[in-house]
Amino acid sequence: RMVCSGVGSALLRGTDSQRKKPWRQAQEELVVEGETRYLAVDTRWEVEGSKLLIYLACSDGLVRLYRFVTTDQRLEVVREVEHHTHCVLQVRLVQNLLLTATTGGHLTVWDRKVMEEQKEGIVSPMVETVVHQSGVNCLAVRRETDTSWLLVTGGDDTDLVVTRLEVTQTGAEVQPVWSSGGRLGHAAQVTGLCVVDRWVVTTSVDQRVVVWKVGQEECEWVASKCCSVADVANMDCWVEGDKL
Repeated sequence: RMVCSGVGSALLRGTDSQRKKPWRQAQEELVVEGETRYLAVDTRWEVEGSKLLIYLACSDGLVRLYRFVTTDQRLEVVREVEHHTHCVLQVRLVQNLLLTATTGGHLTVWDRKVMEEQKEGIVSPMVETVVHQSGVNCLAVRRETDTSWLLVTGGDDTDLVVTRLEVTQTGAEVQPVWSSGGRLGHAAQVTGLCVVDRWVVTTSVDQRVVVWKVGQEECEWVASKCCSVADVANMDCWVEGDKL
């Protein structure tokens, strides 16, 4: 049996009682800053078993970094990064890099070490590109070498897109590899994506589950099956023996 308990929490604007203010002041605050949602999260241990770093993708366009200290169960803000002009949908750690993706179709690569430094000043991304016409709903990573990865994304534009990320001596580079271009796969927005070895599995609002085979330069459609779930929000998959 597994037992879970809450040990810490963070509210951006406080509780309902803390937000009760005179009518005019409350109205001005609501106009300037709407309610913010956390849309994605990734974590890593800063100190194994003691300090946990939490990266959050937020609906107000910020990327927030928290530190949770297990000894006294303290949750503190490390940094709030203002760069995106769209809602941040995805956040993913890849070695010393941080990947973010937005409703504007942007895929952005950050230096994780720079973001974790507790210094004042603006943090700028290493590289940024547009991979979809609109929202990037899902993001998965496949490692090629120690300095190269294939990034597979699915978006509101119904496309499956493969992008290569390489770390160079001067920073990072992203190169488009392949896109379904609306020709294959799904007829509605892609909402779930998983990469297992050479296989990519996607799902969508169109109730299809599609299996692809990923290569160096493209994704090959392998099989498709309709499911009974009307609006799949996400998915996961794994290998058992010779079965996916």
